[in-house]
Amino acid sequence: MNPTISVLIVEDDERLRAAFASMVGDAPDMALVGSAGDVEPGLRLLCNLRPDVLLVDLGLPSGSGVDLIRYANEHLPDTDVMVVTVFGDEPHVMASLEAGATGYLLKDTPADDLTEQIRSLHSGGSPIS
Repeated sequence: MNPTISVLIVEDDERLRAAFASMVGDAPDMALVGSAGDVEPGLRLLCNLRPDVLLVDLGLPSGSGVDLIRYANEHLPDTDVMVVTVFGDEPHVMASLEAGATGYLLKDTPADDLTEQIRSLHSGGSPIS
């Protein structure tokens, strides 16, 4: 069995956050260490928990997930960042990648693919839909 991959979710849609949390929780090799619905609580959890993987939405109530991506890239180099968003346009993709995201999935990605994409990201891949 692989070591457990710790995952932090920052997503403002409660239904999606719960669905992502359930998927991560059901994966035998993953552990949900926290979840938040906005930038500030997400940043606090990121600093305190130092997860292996950050799943982050870009459109958050008080700002952009890009701020969390940038923070993780600058301060937590061992944390892989996976964007999960509705924004598939080039400016959003480029801003995320430039900030340090290594994965970028659209929210219409099939649910059963999410845990596989997290595993791929954590093992050095760059899943992009």
